[in-house]
Amino acid sequence: AQKCNGIWHHESQRVAVELETIKRDANAVQRFVLDKVSQSNLTLATGNFSQWEASNLPIKPINQQDAKAWHLHWLDNYYSDSYQPSASTLKQQATWLDHDALQHYELPLYHSQNLLAELSRNKQPKAYWHTAALADLTPSNSKKLHLPINLVEGDTLDLTKLMQQLSGGEHVKSVIYSDRYVHTSRQNRNLAAVARCFSYVQGQLLTLAAQKGKDAILPANWQKRIIEKRNENHGRFWIFIGQNQVTCWECTSGLDFIKEQEGSYFIDGYPTFIPKERSELPQFLQQQLRRTAGELQSMEVVE
Repeated sequence: AQKCNGIWHHESQRVAVELETIKRDANAVQRFVLDKVSQSNLTLATGNFSQWEASNLPIKPINQQDAKAWHLHWLDNYYSDSYQPSASTLKQQATWLDHDALQHYELPLYHSQNLLAELSRNKQPKAYWHTAALADLTPSNSKKLHLPINLVEGDTLDLTKLMQQLSGGEHVKSVIYSDRYVHTSRQNRNLAAVARCFSYVQGQLLTLAAQKGKDAILPANWQKRIIEKRNENHGRFWIFIGQNQVTCWECTSGLDFIKEQEGSYFIDGYPTFIPKERSELPQFLQQQLRRTAGELQSMEVVE
């Protein structure tokens, strides 16, 4: 590990190295391995060696910030190669994010809308324009003609108005929010703020099991459903079950886009809400939606 300018992690059996050290190796970021590491005239406790070589050395990012750099480097390479259809892009990216080497890091699933903010038109022109083309050419299949909702960093956020817009102005009976990571104090506060927009409405949080003692603190009338780490649940999804219709959205950001300051809310980052048809939702969400709708119908019959 030292010869690679890295740190050996016994638990993961990988060398943690910074992106700058390995990004010239074409397979390093893609496969999380170094094809070959070699050195001459090596002196170890076991003796002196004229030549030393290691093949297929398993590697990983050195920390959370470095993991983000790996992710953006992977996306730059992926999009620079050629224009990529949206469905295959998200599938390939989700598969890469689920690699064992990244299991201790929290990384978002980038859509074309929020990836453009991370790419440089001058430094990464091919990736930038392929991504821009994807954003322009991706059609909305919504029969209700919903359009993406783009929020701008620093703007004042009327959370109640946003939730009414997302729910289509319907009388909401149930809210489902799916997000792998909801465990920080800020995320807990923001989930509670969302819940206050729907007094006495049943809510469900679909998230991973708590890691290292971090667990979501749920608002009243909300339940937690544990999901397993799979490719299909990388995104953040909002589902609003109304009196007459169900509206579904995928958001490019987690709950951290809500920033509270001196009793007011502001937008942090550039989150985009993308309309989804029920058929476009991952299978686990379609199943949860059917289950929840059935439970609501049974409750109405009892009443």
